[in-house]
Order: sequence, then C-alpha cells, then structure tokens
Amino acid sequence: MKKGFLPFFLFLFFPLFGQLPPGYVAYFPLDGHTRDLSPFHLDGFGYQIIPAFGIVNGAFLFNGFNSTITSSTFNRHIIDTVTIAAWFKTNASNHYGFIAAKYNWVEDRGYHLSVYWDGYGFLGGRNNGGQYQIIRTLKRVNDGQWHHLAGVVEGNTWKLYLDGRLQGVVHSSSIRPDLQNSDPFTIGYYYRGDNGCHCYFNGIIDEVILYNRALTDREIRVLANPYFYGISDQSAEGFAVFPNPIKKEEKIRVTSAYPLSSIRIYDLTGRLIFEYRINPPSTIWEEEFPARKKGVYLLQAETNHQIITRKILVE
Repeated sequence: MKKGFLPFFLFLFFPLFGQLPPGYVAYFPLDGHTRDLSPFHLDGFGYQIIPAFGIVNGAFLFNGFNSTITSSTFNRHIIDTVTIAAWFKTNASNHYGFIAAKYNWVEDRGYHLSVYWDGYGFLGGRNNGGQYQIIRTLKRVNDGQWHHLAGVVEGNTWKLYLDGRLQGVVHSSSIRPDLQNSDPFTIGYYYRGDNGCHCYFNGIIDEVILYNRALTDREIRVLANPYFYGISDQSAEGFAVFPNPIKKEEKIRVTSAYPLSSIRIYDLTGRLIFEYRINPPSTIWEEEFPARKKGVYLLQAETNHQIITRKILVE
C-alpha cells in the first residue's frame, strides 16, 4: 500500500470478479504501465508520463504540455452508446486539458472528458448531427483533490456525473446518432487538436474505463463512492499478496504485520462475491483464489488497525 496518500480513496473499478459487467471494452488502470486490461487488449503507448500515487496502486502524472497516452483507432464496438469514466486530480488554473477522448470534430463524431480553462469539468462530443454537445460540472474541479468524472451517451441523450452525482443532461437531434471515428483513443490529450490546441492535461489521471453501454445511475454512484471500501489512510507496512498476477484456481497468500480478521472480494458494481472470516485472527491467510475467469479483482483485507485493498490480476 502506498504511503502519503490522504485521503486514500476508493479503488474505483468496474468489471472485476466473476463475470464482467457487459460492455467493458477498455480498462487502463495505469499502475506503472499503459496496458489495456479489457478483452480487446489494445494497449496504449505512453510519452513523457511520470508514475504517481493513484486511487489504489499507481497512476500517471501528465505535465500539461506534451504528456500523452495513445491507444488504437478501433471503436471497440461503440456505435451510438458509450460510458467513459476516469479518476483525476488537478490544481491547474487557466488550463484546458483532455482527460480521455476518442473525438474527431472534422468527422463530427466522438466524445471526451475534459477540464476547461475555468476549472470546470465537462463531457463534450458530437454524434453525427452537426452540433457540438457539452455538459459542464456544477462546480470547479481544479481543487487539487481526487474526483471521478463519468460521461454517458445513449443515442441522443448525454449525461455527465461528477463524483457519482448527476450534473446535467442534454439532448442532441441527430437523425442517425453515431460516435464512431477514425482517431485513436487517447488519455491526457486531444490527438487531432483544435486550432493548434492538443489540450494536454496537467495533473494525475487514474482508472480510465470505457463501456459500450450506458451505465445506470446506481452503477456510477457505486463506482464513484470514495468510502465504499472503507480504505484506511494508514500505511500498510508488512502487508503482501502473493502471487499477483495469479493463475485461475491457484492459491493466494496474504500476509500482514497485524492479525487479519477477514478477507473480502468485491466486483466493481459493489457486489460482495466472497467473504472469509478468520477466527482466530492470523497474520497469514492462504486459500485457493475463487476466480473462474481471467480479469482484475479487488481484494480487501481487514485487521484491527486498518482496511487494506489490493488489485488482483487473474491470468
């Protein structure tokens, strides 16, 4: 567990344990790498990005003038419906930065999450109707704190959520809504640029995810809830999980300096998948990891001092 991160917010993910929620088409955890852990495995290429503390595990710091992550031009089966979401932190003022995007204004198609010059977050894009759609957050987000931004487009309906709360809804009038375009999916900047502006993000970005369906209000609230997992801001000295990554049906071993009282596994919609009460508490727990499918999982360990959360990758 990382030291020095206060508060230690929720590790907001989505598809995890067991069966992934349908529509999960891109997942960049940004834990010291730019791999896409979705079924498509369309990894990104990073440039001038610096490892940083994230929500849980790692993230990347973007410098505001040339930091980029660039993935594939493939539309990931997204046609007229998408959910795009990410955690971010910035204190930049008078700076316009793209958090994540697949947007091409020339083709009149695409979508992006951004922070505008005035410090407000927004969802912007076009869906083949000749008009640019935009929804802004109700408050500024350049306060140096972690925020979760999620945009949902479903046909001609556009919604924006900040930290799980609906910020606004707009309706476009495209006869044939279509978000598909030829630009790559990017994190931290705008690939095509607009009037010379590539809108490089200045701050930290973590946990970028795409669905090719519209997440419900409840799903977004759960994913954006910073206290859902009850993660402590205390350090986790002596805590280790091995092996990680792990193979299906392989045993996993958790060790801790303080006696463990319970182990839980959650999916990223907040559903408890597995719980093991350790009685009497012990500094070592070992069991077959109850995953039947490859993917990313969330393991939560509780001691009498803290609650510790770790990502588990099942290969």
